[in-house]
Amino acid sequence: MTLIEKLEKNGYTVKCDKNQFRKNIGSKAIYSLAIYYKNNFIKVIPPSERKVFFEKGDEIIETNYKEIYKSFYHLNDLETQNVNSVFDVRTMLYINKVMCNIGISCITKRYDKDLLKLENTTRIEAFSEKVDFGEFNNKHIARYLDCCDENQTEILIEFNKKPTQDDVSTAVLVEKIKRYFTHVDVSHDINVFEVNRKHWLDGSGGLFEKFMKIANPYKF
Repeated sequence: MTLIEKLEKNGYTVKCDKNQFRKNIGSKAIYSLAIYYKNNFIKVIPPSERKVFFEKGDEIIETNYKEIYKSFYHLNDLETQNVNSVFDVRTMLYINKVMCNIGISCITKRYDKDLLKLENTTRIEAFSEKVDFGEFNNKHIARYLDCCDENQTEILIEFNKKPTQDDVSTAVLVEKIKRYFTHVDVSHDINVFEVNRKHWLDGSGGLFEKFMKIANPYKF
């Protein structure tokens, strides 16, 4: 019995809500999902890891919102991972490979009035950013300020090995690509990852040149 079937057995219904969002994953169009109980609307749910409990009598179904999307749309594990990602599957795999190759462990933001105190730092300029990279608590960190934030937010990129200057530059580019797809206002009714009906990664040049073909006139 699938998760959706279990929910229906307990009086819950899951329906598409096409007024919220749409995302294409392969040939599948993924819309927002709404939960109903005995045909009474409860809420629209996001494709997140947030835990949720459905109760009826003594029976409790414990799951998370993303698993509901997985069951409803018959997604495999990779598609499920991508359902709330800013990337299509191909882009996600490519970016993950780039991050792995240069040793990126994670990219985070830090909100503090005092900047993180790095040791043994080197400063470079990468894609209009002044980037310091050095060490903090025996971790290799690259840091620059978010120019779009007035509160001196730091972008922190952690590496699992000592990065070269080229690695740091590539890491900054990866962060900007992730930010672009997260924040740029694009229509979900078209495949924003295509240029002239080709996937943006099929364009000529390196990663920067490929990205700029879809990023312009975005302020890079």
